Amino acid sequence: HQEPASCVRFSPDGFYTAFAAGCNVLVFVTETTQLDTTLVGHDATVTAILFSPHRPHTIITASMDRTFKIWDLAHSCLIYQSSVISASPFLCASVDPHHELLALGTADGKLRLFNIA
Repeated sequence: HQEPASCVRFSPDGFYTAFAAGCNVLVFVTETTQLDTTLVGHDATVTAILFSPHRPHTIITASMDRTFKIWDLAHSCLIYQSSVISASPFLCASVDPHHELLALGTADGKLRLFNIA
């Protein structure tokens, strides 16, 4: 059984395409559509995928599980995991292009900002 897609994102250089399916993020090499890695760790649907404009090969994910995670694609590993930091699920996210700042929007209409430096 395949999970429905909740979001998809190209890396800034177009080399990777990241695709959220349920709790997992599948990262493909765009040109060949070959699966490069699967990021496993969220406990609920991934709602946002961001490629960091500040660190090459870094992906940030947010989820209905009320956490965000930072992944190192070069080593296919988790490098940071937040605790549950909201009473409401994360529905959207953005990274400031000039500062290492993550903005998360929640289901209860709140904006949360985090320094990810």
